Amino acid sequence: MSRLQVVPRDGGEPYSPQRDLAYCYAPAMMEALRALDAKNWTVELAALAGHLEITEEMLGAAVASLMDAHANFLNNAAVTTAQEALQQAGWYDHDAGVRYFIYGRLGEVMLGGFFMALRDVTVQHNPPRPACSLPELIAAGTAVAGRLCGKPIPPGTEEQLLRLQAELELTQAALRAMRQAQTSA
Repeated sequence: MSRLQVVPRDGGEPYSPQRDLAYCYAPAMMEALRALDAKNWTVELAALAGHLEITEEMLGAAVASLMDAHANFLNNAAVTTAQEALQQAGWYDHDAGVRYFIYGRLGEVMLGGFFMALRDVTVQHNPPRPACSLPELIAAGTAVAGRLCGKPIPPGTEEQLLRLQAELELTQAALRAMRQAQTSA
């Protein structure tokens, strides 16, 4: 099995994004859980909770089920998928609005964490080489956004975006080589 090792821009220990999700998830989830306390809600989030009729008690019950699922992730060898662990813990018995409220908080934390991590491991305009590249993510997201908005992108556009990204990466590599040649001359 091969594993990508990334070295942070400013030095430090190399790490593997595939493996390290196991290490960074728990602190992110803890931050998201803290953000579920009503005292930490933004005005917008409080309005959303009101609109969905979500109470702290509902969130507490759902979080308890979610933590039971996490215990299943770790300790229940009979569980083979995350969905199975969530089902056994009663996660899907909670209102969808409550579940997605929690998912939203976790997503917000993960997005902020991704921003910080990406900035840590890259030079601006030079994406890292993860299993799924950022250009592929952007092309896929652009396609989904177009479909959901009723404005699908023309056939072949995703492939065109990927080709353009590959050309950009080649151009960036050439520029780096030119800069290096200038500084060593």
